[in-house]
Amino acid sequence: MALTFLKGSTVVLHNGSTSRKLLVESVTASQTFLEESRPVKTIHIPNNIQDTGTNSKSTVSLEITCHLTNTDSMLLEWFGFIKSGNKYLIQPAGTLIPTYTVYILSGTTVYQVTNVYATSLTFLMDKERPLSVSISATGSNLTEILTPPTIDSTQVNTGFIYGNLNVAGYSNIAGVTCEISKTISWVNDKTVHAVLSGMYYSQKAVCDELAIGGALTFYKRDSALQYQKEAPVEIQYSNVFRLSFDKCKLLDRWDLSSDVHRKIIDYKLQPTSGDAHILNGAGAPSFLEFILDGSGF
Repeated sequence: MALTFLKGSTVVLHNGSTSRKLLVESVTASQTFLEESRPVKTIHIPNNIQDTGTNSKSTVSLEITCHLTNTDSMLLEWFGFIKSGNKYLIQPAGTLIPTYTVYILSGTTVYQVTNVYATSLTFLMDKERPLSVSISATGSNLTEILTPPTIDSTQVNTGFIYGNLNVAGYSNIAGVTCEISKTISWVNDKTVHAVLSGMYYSQKAVCDELAIGGALTFYKRDSALQYQKEAPVEIQYSNVFRLSFDKCKLLDRWDLSSDVHRKIIDYKLQPTSGDAHILNGAGAPSFLEFILDGSGF
């Protein structure tokens, strides 16, 4: 089953104790039955057509695009950020990842997706639209239910963020992308008991890897291409939203796909200790920050 929801649909995030409604720009959800087959050809019945059936479901694929406000702590914590004042610190990949229940409200119909893990979070920073995020997630099971949970808070369009886009140390920015992604692996705990008790679907997952990176786009003004092994990247949108990465690898390249040539700097956050995790650096941690009191940076 694959569902694409029309404009006017909303999404409710529920972390087990609190629910928040998001005014989404788009949302899709899909889940399929997994087919299994066995041969039925015997000496007495030379039938070459296999017998097929199913006793399990795939995981749910969920895509959400919505605007981001400075009161959307719950959305960021779903991805694993730890809130500290106005800052949201990035956790190592090995920490326990949060799982939410997601409800999709479309007209009078309510869909529920259980055990949902966010796998990627892409910040959409555009001068012609409010600050937005595109979320990819994976969950256990998709069902239709009668009523959603009690909603504790709701996004309002007066909280949407508009403003200038700046990158520290650079000028003439044409565009910025930033994506934070996790590799989520579902644990296959399919047993005879699980199969006999009904249609099986995975319910446990682990996080294998964490990656943070993106691209800074400029109009081409010179012929120099550079490579930087370690450099900080600080992105600011409006005067309330900031991404700060303490140690990144930067690679320059040219984009010649249009009449106006561009130079693109690809950046990727590097580990700040000797292990394979991305950790918060001492004294200069990587973080996302919202200014909540209106004072600005």
